[in-house]
Amino acid sequence: MGPVVRNEGVITLDERLQRFVKTWEPSLSREFLQYDRLLRAKSRRPPSAWGQTAPEPYWKELPHWLAGQKRNGARVVPPGFLDTVLWGQTSLFYAVRLQDDLLDGKLPRSPLALAPLLFLTEADRAYSSVIDSNAGFWKHYRLALETTVAGIVRVAEMQRDPIARADELLQAYGCVDALFSVGASAVCERMGIADQIPGVKEFVSELGKVLLTLDDMDDIEEDLADGRLNYAARILLDRKIATGTDLSLLAKTWHLNARSAGFDEIRRTLMGCLIRAADAIGPLELQPAMDLIETTRAAVQNIRDAA
Repeated sequence: MGPVVRNEGVITLDERLQRFVKTWEPSLSREFLQYDRLLRAKSRRPPSAWGQTAPEPYWKELPHWLAGQKRNGARVVPPGFLDTVLWGQTSLFYAVRLQDDLLDGKLPRSPLALAPLLFLTEADRAYSSVIDSNAGFWKHYRLALETTVAGIVRVAEMQRDPIARADELLQAYGCVDALFSVGASAVCERMGIADQIPGVKEFVSELGKVLLTLDDMDDIEEDLADGRLNYAARILLDRKIATGTDLSLLAKTWHLNARSAGFDEIRRTLMGCLIRAADAIGPLELQPAMDLIETTRAAVQNIRDAA
């Protein structure tokens, strides 16, 4: 598959975001732009190997990779369709990410609590402008959103439950990222390969488990200080220590209590997730997706060194 040629003359997603937010009430617009700057500064850049100097999150690239494929010698996804799908995916991301941060208590009481309504409405408007209301896509859209919301709620509850099972928490991680399959699902349907959507969903779910666990490794201290046992902490800390100690006291000393075998267990589990991700996306023959899996595998292999 050759490189995807971006549509010249079309505004970027960031420019579109700026224009959209400027239509809001000024104080809400200012608060969101400040939030977005902080979010971008903190967000993990997933491992990448497709030659870009400033890689976008993989969920923005996946629809591009699919759209770059040719069927019967011709591209079947018009640039305007792809641009709109990516904007809808971006709007959906912000709608859910803001709600997630509000749930976690990372945002103070502010007008930002209303911004998700604007983003969700914009996502619906964007997709409705290029996809027929009777298309099968809408089933995938709604199910992905419902799965993500349910996953976020379960993760929030389970991380504060000291006896919740680690494997069940990891499964919930896979649900959280379900919304990242929406844009790719729209492209699959447009290309006439809707039968590949389940594979795309599984790829996103399995990769999501890995990327969220990599985030866990960075956030163990912060999460423990907040009274939360994330997946990585549940595996690394002895169960008696994790359930019998004030988590805030463990925040600064968790390294001293980490089980050596726990790092190996995390690596084995995540390697299994990546194998399933590769098997799921393999039939689509997307080399950039396979490159992403390989570079993510290297990050997983180095978990102990990075901890």
